[in-house]
Amino acid sequence: VVNFANFTYANCRLIMDGIINSTSNIGITNYLRDKDGISRHAPLFVKYQDDFYPYLGFKAAYEYLKKKENLDTNKFFINKNNELILGKRKIQLNQDGQILLNWYGPERTFEYIPFYEVIKSINNIKEGKKPIKPADYFKDKTVFVGVTANSMFDIKSIPLSRIYPGVEIQATAFNNLVDGNTIRKVSSNTDFIICIILSLITGILVIKLRSVITSSLMVIVIATLYIALASILFNRNFIWIGIFNQIIVITLTFIFMYIIKYLMKSRDFEYTYKLATTDGLTSLYNHRYFQENLENAIRKAQKNNSSFSLVFVDIDFFKKFNDTYGHQAGDMVLKLVAQILKSSVKSSDFVARYGGEEMVAILYNTNTDKAYNIASRLCKTIDSKKFKLSDGVEVGVTISLGIATYPKHGAVPMELIEFADQGLYRAKRDGRNQVGKLEDEPQINPDEPKPEHA
Repeated sequence: VVNFANFTYANCRLIMDGIINSTSNIGITNYLRDKDGISRHAPLFVKYQDDFYPYLGFKAAYEYLKKKENLDTNKFFINKNNELILGKRKIQLNQDGQILLNWYGPERTFEYIPFYEVIKSINNIKEGKKPIKPADYFKDKTVFVGVTANSMFDIKSIPLSRIYPGVEIQATAFNNLVDGNTIRKVSSNTDFIICIILSLITGILVIKLRSVITSSLMVIVIATLYIALASILFNRNFIWIGIFNQIIVITLTFIFMYIIKYLMKSRDFEYTYKLATTDGLTSLYNHRYFQENLENAIRKAQKNNSSFSLVFVDIDFFKKFNDTYGHQAGDMVLKLVAQILKSSVKSSDFVARYGGEEMVAILYNTNTDKAYNIASRLCKTIDSKKFKLSDGVEVGVTISLGIATYPKHGAVPMELIEFADQGLYRAKRDGRNQVGKLEDEPQINPDEPKPEHA
C-alpha cells in the first residue's frame, strides 16, 4: 500500500478531491521504482485520507473478474500467508502489500495502436470510408490508453528493458492478476533451508570423492541442475527461489570443505609418518629412519664439503634393571635417557633409538672434538642424576658412548657405524660410564671377540 501522505504530489492534491467526489471509477497510475531505479513491483492500493483507492491495473482486473466470475464483493481479504484473495486466486503480496510482476517481455510486448489510427478510423467510418482498424477491432478486449513516447514523463525501467511505458506496466499488472501468474517469491527461511541442503550435498561429495577434478565437476553439475530447476519453477510455476546466494554457498562450501579435507589428510599423513619413523617407547626416531638420515647426511656433507659426527649411546648394565625391577622399570630408564639425550643436542640434530638399549645421535656440522665434548657432557649428566622409577625407587644410571666423524672415520654408513661401535666397546672394556677413545688407539681386530654389551 502506498501512503499518499508520505509524498508531496503538490499539483495532484489540487484536483484529487474533485476526482474522488466525481466518480467511483478511479485507478491510480503512478508506479514507484525500487531503490535501484528499476520497477519490479506493483502496489494494489494507495491510501488517501484514511481511505484506500486501487491502482489502475488492479481496478481493471477486479472489474473484469467481477463480471466474468460473478464476484459480488467490494471488500478484499488478506490471509495469514499475506495473500490477497481475489475470487479463486491467491495473490502473494510482499511486506509492503505489493505484487512482484511477471514480465511477459520487453517494450512493445503488448500490441501498440497509435491513437491517431483510432481517430482516423472513426472519421473514416463516419465518412463511409474504409477504417484503418475495423469497427469491432476492440470488441471483447481490454484496452489501456496512455503515452508511450520516450520523451514523456511516464517512462520506466524494468528488468527486461531500460525504456518501458507506464501504461504497459498497468497492462502487465492487469494480465498478471487476471491470469493468476504473479511471481511468488519463496520466504527467506525457505531460501536458507535450500542453502543448507545444497551445502550438505556439496560437503558430502567433496569428502567422499577423492579426485579433485571429479568432485569439482560434480559440484558444477549440482550448481547447473539447481539453476535449471530454479528456471523451470520460475518459467512454469512462477515461483522464484534464490540463485545467487545458493551458488555462493555452494562455492564457499566447496572451498571450505577442501580446506578441511586437506587438513584432515595432512593430519593423517603426519600420524602415519610418525608411526613409520618413530619408536613407540622412547618417541625417538626408529632404526630404519636413522639409516635413511645417515645416508642423506653423507650426501649433504659431500655436496657442502662439510662434516658431521655420530654418537652411539649404550645404557650400562641395562639387563640389571629389567631383572631387578622388572621390564616396566627398564622401559622407564629408556624413556628418561632418551629425553636427556634429545635435550643435550641441538634441535636440528637427529636422535634415534638404534635398537635395544642403544641410541644414536647425528650431530650435523660437528667435528670430532665438539662431538667428544658433547658426549662427555651427556655422560656426566646421566651419571649425576637419580632416575625415579614408577614405584618410587630411585636408581643411578650410567652410559657408555662411541664417536665417529664423517669423512674422518668413514665414507659410507657401514664404516661410520663400525667405528663408533668400536669406540663404544672400548668404553665398555675400560670400565663403562665414559666416552670410548678414538683413533689414538689401535683399532680392535675384527676377529677379536668383542665384549658383551651390558
